[in-house]
Amino acid sequence: LVESVNEAVFELHERGVVTSATMLVNGQAFESAASWAVRHPSLGVGLHFNITLGSPTAPQARIASLIGPDGRFPGRRKAEWRAFLGRINSDEIAVELEAQFEKLKASGIRPTHLDSHQHVHVLPGVWRVVADFARTHGLPVRCPRPGPLIRRPAGQDRPGSLTHRFRRSVLGFILSMQWDRHSRGISSTDSFTTIFDIMPTPPRIKGGDYADLLRPGRLDGSVEVMVHPAKDAGSVAGLTRIGDVSSQEFIALAELDPKSIHAPGGYIPCHSGRLGPQPQQQGGPA
Repeated sequence: LVESVNEAVFELHERGVVTSATMLVNGQAFESAASWAVRHPSLGVGLHFNITLGSPTAPQARIASLIGPDGRFPGRRKAEWRAFLGRINSDEIAVELEAQFEKLKASGIRPTHLDSHQHVHVLPGVWRVVADFARTHGLPVRCPRPGPLIRRPAGQDRPGSLTHRFRRSVLGFILSMQWDRHSRGISSTDSFTTIFDIMPTPPRIKGGDYADLLRPGRLDGSVEVMVHPAKDAGSVAGLTRIGDVSSQEFIALAELDPKSIHAPGGYIPCHSGRLGPQPQQQGGPA
């Protein structure tokens, strides 16, 4: 996305905290991220498929239903409405997905898995295409099915947290309709969790919050812990609404001993590319 995010991810990988990442190939810091990743193959690197931010990778004439009059992706809200109204051309999704995947490979990276910016890969008109693509290329895919909420004593919630939890419920509904219909033969983790599963969202994120997410008995099987670290909240202003969360996540994760959150639940860190057809091995943060 930006250099501040790249630096955060790479540092956390070197500390043994982050094991997988995905790349936004039309992001402003893609080339430097790809160069670093090629030199550090221990980090599992996949494609962060994107149809909501910036400019497309495929020729505009081939993806007209995915872009606005300015030739750029229209943003999350418009993309979602187009998907729900059946106004996204699935053939054009396939064209843009292939173009982004090929750009990632051309950088020297062998993609290990697939997810998407703002979980657009599970939208109507998109998920079937992504599922077919993943099966063809043997790629695991993120299943962002929300984990159980962790309810804490009432306190001041972060701005936007209620909106996030509403979207969380909508996401769960979409997955209940879409995932099982097209996911045959696709690898994914058994469980998925984020800092937003804690309610209210911690005003100051700490390492113990991640231990709480992975506490024994909360989640089943292999687990992806999605994080969005950035060294500088200001660097992602205008690109995401969770810049303050991103900077706090970096600080908390940089101070974290990975073994302290893995050991109690018996988790074994791995990257997403090591998931089998029916994942049974437990995995750590990705």
